Amino acid sequence: SYLLMTDEYPYGYSPFGGEVLSKGEEGEKSKNEVSEKEAPTTPKLGDMKEMFAVGPWNEAAGMPAVRYPATPVRMQAAWQSYYESMETLAGGLMEGFALALDLPIKWFEPKFNKHASALRSLNYPDLTHLGVVPEPGQMRASAHTDYGVLTILKSGGPGLQVKGRDQEWHDVPYLKDAFVINLGDLMSRWTNDKWVSTPHRVVNPPLETDGVSRRRQSMAFFANLNMDAEVKAIPTCVDDTNPAKYPDTSAGEHLMAKHLASTQGILDDSWMEKVLKSP
Repeated sequence: SYLLMTDEYPYGYSPFGGEVLSKGEEGEKSKNEVSEKEAPTTPKLGDMKEMFAVGPWNEAAGMPAVRYPATPVRMQAAWQSYYESMETLAGGLMEGFALALDLPIKWFEPKFNKHASALRSLNYPDLTHLGVVPEPGQMRASAHTDYGVLTILKSGGPGLQVKGRDQEWHDVPYLKDAFVINLGDLMSRWTNDKWVSTPHRVVNPPLETDGVSRRRQSMAFFANLNMDAEVKAIPTCVDDTNPAKYPDTSAGEHLMAKHLASTQGILDDSWMEKVLKSP
């Protein structure tokens, strides 16, 4: 139980079906904004995956200290090394983003120097082996957009799809030794929709395919800002004819509203309040 995702620890292990990513979209709306027609009559089925996650190692982030299982003994060193590599890559990508947005190259750095980024290992098991038949509409990862600034994904096989501007779903090519980079919702808000977060999902493989493709495992680094970072339209993304579309927010409030929605009430907000109130 020490490593389970709980009210006090928003990382650790989440069991098969313990998250519904599409419910994170509800974090954008208050209860009063959800019409009776939109409100679901029954809970959505859990996504067909299990996962293990760790948060930032930097105590200045204000997040709970990272926990690892006692075995395998080399897990902590391996995950720490990978996390730090992704941290460096994310910082480099944001320097490129700054130049593309006509900002100083280090513009994002003060907002990312005590970040709350998370690293997740996601296992999509062989459903045939489990003897599980998906319910209609149930999939490995339901349609969603990522919550933070950007995501660096090391994919473990085919199945990832993105929704294009044509409103159709398109397969993302699987490249064994490559990363998939995805923008998150906070970058959309920050750029006033000059850049947008892309809806994506992970679909179930056909049950009749070769067993090799039935299991999928991936590593995702979710680059999040400092929890107290203010997110308001970037000056180069607004003008008199294109005013800010979104109210100002803090990265922490936005991130946790999405996270709590996606975990279907598994977590309450007690630990979040502690983080947001910390100096």
